[in-house]
Amino acid sequence: MIDIAELVVFGSYLDPDMQHLGDLDLGVTFRNRVPDTTATVDRSKILLDYAKASGHRFHDSFGRLSWAEDEALQILRNRSAAINLTDENVRTLTDRWEVVYSYHVP
Repeated sequence: MIDIAELVVFGSYLDPDMQHLGDLDLGVTFRNRVPDTTATVDRSKILLDYAKASGHRFHDSFGRLSWAEDEALQILRNRSAAINLTDENVRTLTDRWEVVYSYHVP
């Protein structure tokens, strides 16, 4: 459903004077595998079908529609309390960040 387009590290990890890291702050950007030319109703059906196939239980339609990104965040976090993830553009939050992964379309 989605790919990771970019991972950006920011925060205390980039401080060379930091002796002990309490956590790892990462910004993530996703790239949708469904082509942009896909009609909105078809895109929604694809996302809903993906959520249904997961076997996960959802409280509402928004949860089903956002499952692909939520699942990717869970996989990246891997149940670690020390990994903080955001899908916000960290470049607007801080001037200290570094791209650690970038997906390039072949």
